[in-house]
Amino acid sequence: HEIRVGADRLIKATWIRLKAVRADGDLAVTIRDISESKAHIQELERRSNEDELTGLPNRYWIHQYLPQAIENARGLGMQLALLFVDLDGFKKVNDALGHACGDQLLRTVAKRLTIAVRPHDHVVRLGGDEFVVLLEHIERRADVEHVAARVLAVFRDGFHLQQATHMLGASIGISLFPEHGEDAQTLLKNADIAMYSVKTEGKGSYRFFQSR
Repeated sequence: HEIRVGADRLIKATWIRLKAVRADGDLAVTIRDISESKAHIQELERRSNEDELTGLPNRYWIHQYLPQAIENARGLGMQLALLFVDLDGFKKVNDALGHACGDQLLRTVAKRLTIAVRPHDHVVRLGGDEFVVLLEHIERRADVEHVAARVLAVFRDGFHLQQATHMLGASIGISLFPEHGEDAQTLLKNADIAMYSVKTEGKGSYRFFQSR
């Protein structure tokens, strides 16, 4: 058995493996400190779920987390929303100033998005200049619209890079559970479709998925 040792422990180990073997009427118990291997495994799990550049949850994380979040919403009879956020003008800045500035810009965007959403919402970097915001425990569309407006607002002040302010925007596509899909793949796909419809019709705003 593997046992996590409590904070008031008398031994230094945080994880131990306990093995008991009975032979000829005697009981032999061995205790092994497995704290280091446990810490290594936990670090590998953290890295697999975390975007290296921004520290946000990554694509792998959202695909692991979203199905359970959908089941929770279904059980509670509540809505869930996905905001698919794609930056407008990132490639132009990245090409002009170089990848180092592009990386700095993405880190700044990640921080601003995290501040813009509600404390229990999740900001995820899918890769490149694509982000997803997961909103749970939604009761009405107005809650989603409020967060989407706050996300758009973080781009109004521009971004200071190399002694100059560069303007950037965002296009946001939104899908709702259960209205726009009842599984993770469908919700992500429909939020992506809604985002592209914003891209093709002027950018810099948000739109809910429409089935027609």
